[in-house]
Amino acid sequence: MATTYQQCPRKWKYQYILGERVGSTMSTMIGSYAHKVLEYLYKEEASDRTLDTAREIATYFWPGQESDPDFVAHELTEDQIKEFKHTVWRNIDGLFRMENPQSVEVVATEQEFNVKIKGTPFRGFVDRIDALNEERTDIRIVDYKTGKPGDKRYWSKKLKQVRLYAAMVQEELKLTPKRISLLFPAHEVAIEEDANKRSVNMIVTELSGVWNSIHSSMETDKFPPSVGPLCAWCDFVGECPEGQVEVESRFHEGNVRQDAPGLAILGLS
Repeated sequence: MATTYQQCPRKWKYQYILGERVGSTMSTMIGSYAHKVLEYLYKEEASDRTLDTAREIATYFWPGQESDPDFVAHELTEDQIKEFKHTVWRNIDGLFRMENPQSVEVVATEQEFNVKIKGTPFRGFVDRIDALNEERTDIRIVDYKTGKPGDKRYWSKKLKQVRLYAAMVQEELKLTPKRISLLFPAHEVAIEEDANKRSVNMIVTELSGVWNSIHSSMETDKFPPSVGPLCAWCDFVGECPEGQVEVESRFHEGNVRQDAPGLAILGLS
């Protein structure tokens, strides 16, 4: 929620105040499906966490994915469906290349948190919590990403969300996060760091400031747009005059990818 506001206050208003629905892209559906397979894989007994088990789980959930209205709406060809499955499986297989799931001591998977830290509410789902000692008091926070890890120069910023998860886990479960990991299984890349109070406190302070800004926007009903390249990927660009101008300008300059959904929304594709 806070990340959306930081990205664009107006988008936050459309999504969280007006309750307008955000459509599912291929990337988000791939991510959701891969996360579901990994969630149930790590719920298995350690000895049963094999690639064959992962295939069985993926097969079990496929009918639900295939009939999902968002998935159906994309009207994928047979080749595109094969590519969808291949991309999901590349993430599953990649994780097995990065670690041995049978050796992981799992505390929880897809754990929901709804806590207040220093008076600021935080809510989220942690993909996986691992125990690092026999007493299960020292833990590792794990988050999966099915996209690309991007430029190494910005890797530290990508850990912001996982640092916040560490704060939520410590607040609610009274466990001590010792390690945080952001895994990109399809690319076999792990962005990790030792959890430390300074970095965790910094992200809590930053997001507390965002929460105060949200309150201020709600009191004044002022949610200014943050225009830029992401306008072409926003579900609400058709309702945002500033966003429309931005996308149209970038389109005529040839600076928008042809698969950007905003082009179709504005009739430019």
